[in-house]
Amino acid sequence: MALSRTDIVQAALQLLDEVGLERLSLRGLATKLEVKAATLYWYVKSKQELIDEMAAAMMAAAWQDDVPKPSEPWDVWLTWVARSQRSGMLSRRDGALLAVRSSQTDDQWQAVEGLLHMLQRDGFSLDDAMRGLGALTNFVLGSTLEEQQAMGQKGAVTTMQEPDTFPLSARALTGTKDFDAMFTHGLTLILDGMRLRVRRFEA
Repeated sequence: MALSRTDIVQAALQLLDEVGLERLSLRGLATKLEVKAATLYWYVKSKQELIDEMAAAMMAAAWQDDVPKPSEPWDVWLTWVARSQRSGMLSRRDGALLAVRSSQTDDQWQAVEGLLHMLQRDGFSLDDAMRGLGALTNFVLGSTLEEQQAMGQKGAVTTMQEPDTFPLSARALTGTKDFDAMFTHGLTLILDGMRLRVRRFEA
């Protein structure tokens, strides 16, 4: 059977959907591809390299839709970046966990470089630009990881076990079941904070 690196990565993503990241193995992937495990090492040197390639392929598919124009302001771009990252991770079982465990690639650093250039163009200091991107990335990863863990494989959302003892928390939790709304709210808070920083810097 003729294989390519792309074939292996796509098969690995399919296997991820079937078994989850914790049970993903090179041996299991070889079985799925009907080849010997040793054959895979001609294409990927280790499981970590495979995870890196899987994460890159997962995210690349999400970058292709509704790309803003280069002239669009920074907050339009960061909104697109955040929503695209979340969409990419939600497209796969354990997608957020896969992203967390992957290493930064040269292509990803190139994207960061472009965003930093844009943020500086629009008035941010380099430090504020990098810290803003860091806060945004951590929020997207953390919130999507929490969402996938909360939903699990059965669609169950964590609820308050003692609502009479913790009434305010119980009431507040009723508003945390809409993950899209929660994500939008958190994203808005980060972007609002960055707007305050850039105005302060400009002043």
